[in-house]
Amino acid sequence: MENKKYPFTETGLQDLMLHLYSLPETELETEADNLLKDIKSWAIAHFDFEADQIDYLNNLDEQTLTFMAYTTYFALINQLPVTLQKQDKKDEPVIKIIETKNKIAVMSANDETSEASGEVIIKVYYA
Repeated sequence: MENKKYPFTETGLQDLMLHLYSLPETELETEADNLLKDIKSWAIAHFDFEADQIDYLNNLDEQTLTFMAYTTYFALINQLPVTLQKQDKKDEPVIKIIETKNKIAVMSANDETSEASGEVIIKVYYA
């Protein structure tokens, strides 16, 4: 895996996803496994964060991190879209919120086939 870091922007995430989805299946699975094991370290290794963004990430609660890790892992393994909707940073002190949503569906048939569809959306905004 290359050591390139992507900007933490909508375009940066899409560029990272294009790179990941171009990897051989075993390398993509390794990336997904690493994300699931430690999403904070994985994100820091892949994105060019500012110091305050790393502090914010390091202070997220475990419930948020676990949900984000499992939904993003599932999206990666199934090569589903992961998008970032990021509001511009405000000047005055406000509350920063990160929200992870998924619109994922899985269908299985009795012929042992399955299909996943949907997307993961990560929103960063200020209140």
